[in-house]
Amino acid sequence: MGACLWSLDDQRILVEPACGAGMATLYQNVAELADDQTILVIASAGGPQGQVDASAGDHRDLVQRQFRMIAMSVDFQDSSIDRAALVVMHYQVDVFEILFGEQPSPLLDRCNALIRRWRATGRPVLFPNFSLGEGYEHAPPAENRQITPYLPSGRFRTGLPVAGLAIEPGDLVYACPRASVFRGTSIDADLRTRGVNTLVMAGISTTGVVLSSVAWACDADYDLRLVQDCCFDPDQEAHDALFRSGFGGRVLVL
Repeated sequence: MGACLWSLDDQRILVEPACGAGMATLYQNVAELADDQTILVIASAGGPQGQVDASAGDHRDLVQRQFRMIAMSVDFQDSSIDRAALVVMHYQVDVFEILFGEQPSPLLDRCNALIRRWRATGRPVLFPNFSLGEGYEHAPPAENRQITPYLPSGRFRTGLPVAGLAIEPGDLVYACPRASVFRGTSIDADLRTRGVNTLVMAGISTTGVVLSSVAWACDADYDLRLVQDCCFDPDQEAHDALFRSGFGGRVLVL
């Protein structure tokens, strides 16, 4: 992937090599982009989300439709997130196989763009994934209606991250036995030790790990920000309703 492209307005285009590495180039018109330049359309002001990973020529009409902010929707210079961590939840093999099969999902590209820009701030990055153990030693009783339907499938024995996720050494990776990433893990203690009081969160699915973790973290008095473009749920109506209400007023939606 050659560069990240940011649409500043209807005309001006900012291209950053390798998502922020090196000098950026400002173009006054999308037509100035070279046809053979490989780009990643990350964001622009207003409109639906952009496509990813194609030639500049393929994207000219898309850029001109003013794509909505994705990674740039988080203000990385905001002093209120000086003591923040990015929490990327359930971006794992089993989840992507269940929801998307063999088809590539633009969710991964959008989330990786967010991770890379966040990582440049030096703030912590957490990757909690759902795992019931190789022998299902952490499986719940039958009364748990959310998790028990998955047991016959044999899935979620590990929390193996989805291929291509931008995890690096030093990131905090967790195996979580329940929908809330805080249940049965040391995440809360680890965050408190680092002085973190604000969480910027993204995850799959919205009605599962995101809802459960947001409810827990709100009760624990964290300041919560949720990146909508990096969340997904197969129930679009429920997904939209939760984000319209800010999860019942618990989060600031980015």
